[in-house]
Amino acid sequence: MVDIAFLTASDLRNTTANSMQVMKMAQSLLTHDPNLLMTAIGDETNRPNCSELQKRYGVTKLPDTLSFWRARGRLGIYSYNLNAALAARKVSVNLVLTRSIGAAVITARLNLPTIYECHAPPSGLERYFFMNLMRSKNFKRLVVVSSALSEILKNRYPNLKHNQIVVAHDGVDLSQFKSLPSVEEAKMMGGRSLARPIAGYAGHLYNGRGIELILDCAESLPHWDFLIVGGTHDAVAHLRSAIQARDVHNIELLGFVNN
Repeated sequence: MVDIAFLTASDLRNTTANSMQVMKMAQSLLTHDPNLLMTAIGDETNRPNCSELQKRYGVTKLPDTLSFWRARGRLGIYSYNLNAALAARKVSVNLVLTRSIGAAVITARLNLPTIYECHAPPSGLERYFFMNLMRSKNFKRLVVVSSALSEILKNRYPNLKHNQIVVAHDGVDLSQFKSLPSVEEAKMMGGRSLARPIAGYAGHLYNGRGIELILDCAESLPHWDFLIVGGTHDAVAHLRSAIQARDVHNIELLGFVNN
């Protein structure tokens, strides 16, 4: 019996933050439902290697029922949402959890109790889907990642009941930080100077992430080392050009590394 269906709209072959989050959530959900049904964007005939996924995302177990559905073209996400929702109905799950508003609307229409996890105010067509979801008797909870987002949604949607909203901040997998070396040991292991402080950034390099501020700090603090981890190949190349243009020599770019 499958209690929970976790319908993600993530492509696990990518290196985006949402893929990291859903994989960590899946690992946690497996402790509550060992038969967890999980769906992701991909090609079932060319499934990602399980051991590579575990290594990339730093998880010890993947759901046995992990299935992939394609989302090609401009309307591909709608096809994916429908297939994922039908997969949940096929096994008669007791609860659906999803970050995809489209999937949430369909599962609610299919009479499946649904929790929608929201990371930003709905925009465009999402607003119509959101209003539709709120009217469904199968809409059980709205999970938001901050108190500020909770207040925004309460103000924009007065019909949203306060007891339907759960604030669940993004977390961290503490199990990976149990046996860390000291700062001095870590620096020696990495062949670094004990005298030079290190400032680190891990994440993508999208505009608005504050990367320019890191460059400013590196220029102002030449006795520090700045370590930037993450980003696509093109984003790293663009940032490397910006660093060279500024003639800054205390920034290291590592690109993407496994969790």
